[in-house]
Amino acid sequence: MNKLNKKDKLISVIVPTFNSEKTIITCLNSILSQKLENQIEIVVVDDNSSDKTIYLINKIKIKENFKLKIFRNKVNKGSGYCRKIGIGISRGDYIAFLDSDDYWLKNKLLNQINFIENNPKINFTYSDYYMEISYRNNLSFYKVNSPVMVDIKKNKYINHIPNSSVLIKSFLAKKKSYPSIRVRNDFLYWNKLLTVNKKIKAYNFDPGNAYFVYGSSLGISSKKIKLIINQWYLYRNHFKYSYFESTYGLFLNIFIFLFKNLVKKFSKKIRVL
Repeated sequence: MNKLNKKDKLISVIVPTFNSEKTIITCLNSILSQKLENQIEIVVVDDNSSDKTIYLINKIKIKENFKLKIFRNKVNKGSGYCRKIGIGISRGDYIAFLDSDDYWLKNKLLNQINFIENNPKINFTYSDYYMEISYRNNLSFYKVNSPVMVDIKKNKYINHIPNSSVLIKSFLAKKKSYPSIRVRNDFLYWNKLLTVNKKIKAYNFDPGNAYFVYGSSLGISSKKIKLIINQWYLYRNHFKYSYFESTYGLFLNIFIFLFKNLVKKFSKKIRVL
């Protein structure tokens, strides 16, 4: 079989949605605005929304090199289940993830594809990002830097891989089944992939530059205290960490959470991207 040229490789973008009517247009338009020659399939998995999410998705004008797939759950099962379904029905040579309350910035896919194609031994990539802060109807943003490289040792206790920045080769993405748990499913999934073999590492494709915005809309990921509690469950029941390791990881998460909030409070913010 002849090797595919870069532009002939299909990119699948997995977008789970649930009552996302306030953010879904911005999210999908950020995919449609990506400038590259590749075909892109947008795989929306709706988790039994009761608002206008599906109506708004169907109103979006799909451009020539894009295709849209919509899968609707009959009952609400959580983002992990949605991503699992999305990966299963995707056909891409690459798989990207984007949450419905986040959005990509200019040239995200183009620069990421160029990086991974120019580094054929790299199969797993991510980026820095902006955190959106909404206060009294005003939006501001502060930049969050991600590590240059993440391996299983670095990602043992803290998830350093931002979900909405990930682009991964599909052969690796499908090596492990995406976990159906409702919270921390991305953290569990990344660590499952990072243990496929000792050579697997994830790389920041352009350190110092942010390529997506983490939305300020309230959602399950915003319930920080609950997430810390769920972290314990993740450590003990999924990662099979010892009591000592789990306790250490829990305190480390609390420290990082407090530190990030302090940095966010005093860091320089920008008003317009």
